[in-house]
Amino acid sequence: MIMLQKEKHQATKWNLSFYLVFIIITYLLFITTACSSNPTEDMVIDATDDTIDMEEESNKDENDDEVVFSYNQNVKSPNILLIIADDMGMDATPYATQLNSIKPTMPNLDRLVQNGVRFNNAWAYPLCTPTRGTIITGKHGRETGLSAPGDAISNNETTLQSQVSNTYATSVIGKWHLARNSRNIENLGIGHYEGNTGGGLSDYYNWTLHEDGNTTDIVNYYGTTAYTDFAIDWINAQDKPWFCWLAYNAAHSDFHTPKDNTLYTHQGSNTLDMYLQMLEAMDSEMGRLLANIPEEELANTTIIFIGDNGTPTQVVQAPFSNNKAKGSLFNGGVNVPLIVAGANVSRINERDESLIQSTDLFATIADLCGVTTNLTESISFKPLLTQEQEHTRKFSFVESDSNGPAFGGFAVRGNTYKLIQDSSTQTNYLYNVINDYEETVNLNDGNLTNEEQTALDELLAEYRRINN
Repeated sequence: MIMLQKEKHQATKWNLSFYLVFIIITYLLFITTACSSNPTEDMVIDATDDTIDMEEESNKDENDDEVVFSYNQNVKSPNILLIIADDMGMDATPYATQLNSIKPTMPNLDRLVQNGVRFNNAWAYPLCTPTRGTIITGKHGRETGLSAPGDAISNNETTLQSQVSNTYATSVIGKWHLARNSRNIENLGIGHYEGNTGGGLSDYYNWTLHEDGNTTDIVNYYGTTAYTDFAIDWINAQDKPWFCWLAYNAAHSDFHTPKDNTLYTHQGSNTLDMYLQMLEAMDSEMGRLLANIPEEELANTTIIFIGDNGTPTQVVQAPFSNNKAKGSLFNGGVNVPLIVAGANVSRINERDESLIQSTDLFATIADLCGVTTNLTESISFKPLLTQEQEHTRKFSFVESDSNGPAFGGFAVRGNTYKLIQDSSTQTNYLYNVINDYEETVNLNDGNLTNEEQTALDELLAEYRRINN
């Protein structure tokens, strides 16, 4: 009986010892796991010296756990992806938080911003054809005859694509709007064209596809999705460095809600709601495009995103009004989003206040491709992609014919002051656009200070230089 009790007591001791050891081991394993977990698991470390892959934690959304971007530096011949958004002004640009307007949700554009440099003072022409003309030729509309929608580019023009075609495969995909006949596009040194040659799609699901001179009627194929598919197929078929000009029709009218509700998050059914939904759908397709480029190929790609002009009058938001939107020479018509990220861009989540105009994309893209150009009105801003410095450009210039409620004329801007001239009345408007971005106070209505008079004289002199 005593032996049995001893054995039972000893068994109980062993059981207690076992449970105690189990608890201690479990606790130690928990502590070890907690301490060894990686608090920066979103960061990818690459051992190569010329690879940058980082996520600025201070600029992350709290719920955003995605690796933002991965790209290489010192790439001799980077691929170039130029994305042109149609009719997207600063009031519809997510990062323009100084403007109290309803913004689309564009996470893929946000990731480019977080991993590149955005140019806050980028100018395009107030309308689409002239802007596209300046990018592809590096010249102002007065030199090329591309001053209004519907104007056709001359076959005698030297295009950006022809400048780089010796070493690059080239394509234009999407909206052209520089001529109606797509067969002429090949005569401009462009290797491949696939898209729509008009200004907009009257029906984003049923439209006419132009491809290297041939036309096909498209039925129930969303234009924004189609252009993305075309770009994916073309890019992934290349075996040498490539330059893809991808011009979406979005968010040009006809305003609509995309049928695929996974492409957007903004809710509502009025015209502004549909416009924002179209931009969000474009952003979703941009993300799909980047996801379908092989990782090593994407790492060697420089991505440029630009709007072609301001927001249309039907959907423009404060502080802009109908006569200061698309088609006008005011900031609501000419100040557009411009972001550059990717290969050979070492400035991360930085803003730049340099004066940039759409003609400069010609020299910049050529420079990125290793080609030197010599155009007076196109200045490369490639150096600004790697370090903040004083830019060569001192003035920006645009011009436009009258359009709807907006008068025609020209605009010239320096660092602080901007001159707008109404060509029909020869009236000069002078604004301090640092203090008055909305352009509400015409300084030329009163007595000018010495500084303001000097600025006006310099701006007029710049116009005379360009005009001559």
